[in-house]
Amino acid sequence: MSSEVLTTISDLAAGQWGLLTTKQAAELGVSRVQLARLADAGVLERMQQGVYAMASSTDDSRDLRAAWLSLDPGFTAEQRIADDRGAIVASHTSAAHLHGMGDLLYDAPEFNTRRRKQTVRGIRLHRLQLSPEDVVLVDGLPTTSPERTIADLVRGRHDLTHVAYAIRDGHRSGVLDIGALGGQLEQVAGRTGHRDGTELLDQLLDLAGLSIAAVMKSTFGSPVGQLIAASAIRQYQDFIRKQLDMPRINSSLFRAARDAGVIGSTPPGASRAAADVAALLKDHIDLPTVQNTALQAAIRDISPRLDLAQILSDSKEITSAAHGKTSQ
Repeated sequence: MSSEVLTTISDLAAGQWGLLTTKQAAELGVSRVQLARLADAGVLERMQQGVYAMASSTDDSRDLRAAWLSLDPGFTAEQRIADDRGAIVASHTSAAHLHGMGDLLYDAPEFNTRRRKQTVRGIRLHRLQLSPEDVVLVDGLPTTSPERTIADLVRGRHDLTHVAYAIRDGHRSGVLDIGALGGQLEQVAGRTGHRDGTELLDQLLDLAGLSIAAVMKSTFGSPVGQLIAASAIRQYQDFIRKQLDMPRINSSLFRAARDAGVIGSTPPGASRAAADVAALLKDHIDLPTVQNTALQAAIRDISPRLDLAQILSDSKEITSAAHGKTSQ
């Protein structure tokens, strides 16, 4: 086999993940017979009908990329992307695999195509409308965006727990924008019995361990988390007490009590009545149910106001005290 043929196919494969098709090679003057001889010599490896790989190429997604090339074998990857990037796009489980999201059953390459194509054995094709924002390039291969991929998995009726794990992986790796995911789920929420995309997203985040409730449960189950929780409750309680002592709050409490008929409208009694109501509320701040509400509010609403330095100080004091008791 001439070095010219080797150079030709090597250059061709270099621009598309070490892969080439018989039609692409033919355009460059390399025949099927020559490709077959290179395969017999161990230079090429037969991937599937009409697609070869350089024997030196290694890629976890090589079968998927070979399938993509086989769907339009007369053009190179560069030509196809330049002409119409969204014509044939890796989607569903294939897209999740490329994005490193989840561990869904990946039994066949899946693609979304805008053009009608004949069914290809071993390849799963979908015909769904995609916007330009729904398509990204993953190592040069057109792929549905992480957010659109999650929506398509729901659309394909995959188990929601598995979809949630894909969300978790995408969030941890930073490829998935949860803020944009709700909009994508809006169109598929009805398939799962949810009222809208927000409700579906809430359930998926809870299953993924990313909801506020799930994060609080996992965080505050640890010793350090409990120290932070205790400090957050204390700071929130102090915050509420200060608010109850403000003249504006006292005035509001008086008006509410007066409107409810609890007290009369005599001005001399206003200050005393408001103080009594404020004192009653303060007494309830230390109840367990109120503490739980305080903790949730502290984490959700006033976390920027938490004194982290004080939390660390409290943690050190408690840890030191506990260590002292142990050593004694």
